Amino acid sequence: MKNAKNNLLPNIPSKEPSINEYLLEKITEFGPSNGESKFMGLSLVLDNEWKERLLLAKADGLIELRALDTNVVRLMKLPISIFRLRPLNSTFAVVLDSSFKLLQMCNMETGIIVAEQILERPAKEIVVEGNIVYTLGRFEARIDAFNISNKLKPANSPLPIRLSHQHCQSLARGGEQKTRSLLVACPSGILQIAVQNGQILRTFNEINNTLESNPIMSISALQMLTGPDGNAILIAASRMRREMLMFNLDGKLTARLRIKQEKQTNEKRLWLWTALAMYDDKIYAMDYIGNKVEVFNFQKIDKNV
Repeated sequence: MKNAKNNLLPNIPSKEPSINEYLLEKITEFGPSNGESKFMGLSLVLDNEWKERLLLAKADGLIELRALDTNVVRLMKLPISIFRLRPLNSTFAVVLDSSFKLLQMCNMETGIIVAEQILERPAKEIVVEGNIVYTLGRFEARIDAFNISNKLKPANSPLPIRLSHQHCQSLARGGEQKTRSLLVACPSGILQIAVQNGQILRTFNEINNTLESNPIMSISALQMLTGPDGNAILIAASRMRREMLMFNLDGKLTARLRIKQEKQTNEKRLWLWTALAMYDDKIYAMDYIGNKVEVFNFQKIDKNV
């Protein structure tokens, strides 16, 4: 295992290769449409008319379906408290409730709970990959699997994945590839892990990083998306800086997405991006502290100008 890990390490060049830069210009932001309950989830879904919609889940069980221009299209209500919600389609979703111990599958249109599973180990993050819901342990460094087709009962395969780091945070699906995988942000980097055997396939990290200054150690959101060129990319939101990092599927950092200079204020700005979505040239970032969604237009910066 040690040799396999060493093989994943890139040959670090003496000079960092050129990395593209994109400018993120905020074009709008919005908060909850009804009440002050916290936004807890942001997803991009296709509705029954095959239109792209933003699906926003709130802590009180209210779900907002919005058009890409952020106008509210529909409101739905679940009879549960939501910590994380992952839509299976425009009708059904899997929810981790605010106790961190209950996994439920719900019909968002009717509000009916169709399956539930009490967790032996509290979870802090969930993600859907294929027919399986994966949970990231809140107190234990492990990922457990639950079968959607079998009423969320623990899956016989794959087996639980044990992580070497206690403080891993964000969890995301690894995209449509030959080997199904998960992405998890840990102190050493973003690990791509095969779901069948827990093997680390690669590590997404910054070039010439050090333990003293490595933003990958503080990632608040991960999302596998379709990039401007139509290829799959990984976007990671920094917990410490108002910027995002873009990686290709080989684990290489290809671009930095920097926020356009915002107006200076006397107050220190606090934010925490915990969910991301992208459509065309727009990125939607859910700010948990501000309880709002920020919408950014992004464009490539020409360094030769």
